[in-house]
Amino acid sequence: MNNKIEKLNNSEIISESGGINWQQFQEFWKNVTTRPETINKSFSKAYQYEFSDIETIHHKIIAVSKSYETKGISCNFTAYYTDKSKRVFNSFDTFDVGVRSTSSSTKSITLEYTIAIQHPQTKNYGSYKISIDLISKLSGDDFMAFPKFMRAFSSITGHVKVEHVDYTVAQNFINIVKDWFETMKASKEGDTLKFFQKYSDRIPSIFVGIFTIVFACTIYLGVDEKLQSGTLADFAKFAIISLTQVVIMREIIYRIGRLIENEIDSLGHLSSINLTTGDRNLISEIKKKNKDGFHKTIKFLVIEMLIGFLNSVIAFYLPK
Repeated sequence: MNNKIEKLNNSEIISESGGINWQQFQEFWKNVTTRPETINKSFSKAYQYEFSDIETIHHKIIAVSKSYETKGISCNFTAYYTDKSKRVFNSFDTFDVGVRSTSSSTKSITLEYTIAIQHPQTKNYGSYKISIDLISKLSGDDFMAFPKFMRAFSSITGHVKVEHVDYTVAQNFINIVKDWFETMKASKEGDTLKFFQKYSDRIPSIFVGIFTIVFACTIYLGVDEKLQSGTLADFAKFAIISLTQVVIMREIIYRIGRLIENEIDSLGHLSSINLTTGDRNLISEIKKKNKDGFHKTIKFLVIEMLIGFLNSVIAFYLPK
């Protein structure tokens, strides 16, 4: 976006004494030659967006804008839905009425503000563009198991971008949006889930490692007895059976660990936008799916422990 700046009159640059007002001239020249820069900040908590939250941040942005010498403010609100449609509103009143008049669930909401703010020293107007993205992680392609290397990109639930010509003014907008996100309602389960999903790829290896240690200790306890009471041929048979048991059981335990990993990865973060009937239905559906996934995870974990226990018992009595 180009920086729209009105040129100063000569009388504004030239002081009353006839000399050049260098402070104003330098500020004017900087604004003319400098392209707008951008500040970005992302958020990843499991926010649960309601219409009242969107209304709050809208009024905060307008209030901060009016604290400056503002020439004009334009707003655009875009709603993206799971049926691949979108609706654009050019005022908050039309957004209030129209955004909830659909049965489809909401994927994301984008709030855009273009504001012309007068710089106090040069009396010129600089253009600022603020874009706030609110993202639901329950709808569309976002609700699926991601590999670990992609999980960081899929965890963003909110984002703000400010194109600016004055860093101080832009930072004020960033701070307002940041404070709003920090006071937003977020699912506490989301942080726990993100922790387990962050390290879920290590679960199969952890289970295999625990099994190997326990099995090795069990076999070790029976080696002396086998050496004392049996022949070399008996010991060789014992070693072959033990090695085969280790290879087979490690593979079984690793695969069950993978099932547990997949169940954890498929659990959806309860970061949602609750505006339409479709949103409410989707939230209920995902909560049920998460509950079922949690139960499956516990079931696989119990099976994993039982297999490990039975295998250790077999290994203990194998030398007898």
